[in-house]
Amino acid sequence: MQQELVDLQPKLIQTSKETAELIEFISKESIEVEAVKKVVEADEVVANNAAMDAKAIKVGHGQRPGK
Repeated sequence: MQQELVDLQPKLIQTSKETAELIEFISKESIEVEAVKKVVEADEVVANNAAMDAKAIKVGHGQRPGK
């Protein structure tokens, strides 16, 4: 049993290294995803405002109140 653990140690070290690299990659990706999410949310606000303006024009009220 002890020898088996000793034999598996290099594999454990390699797996730990790969896990650390994967965690670092995921952390970087999460930062990028958050940045894209903010841009998409801002675009959504603009699109919603344009849709509300178009709807107001369609029903004959001109622009939305407060604009």
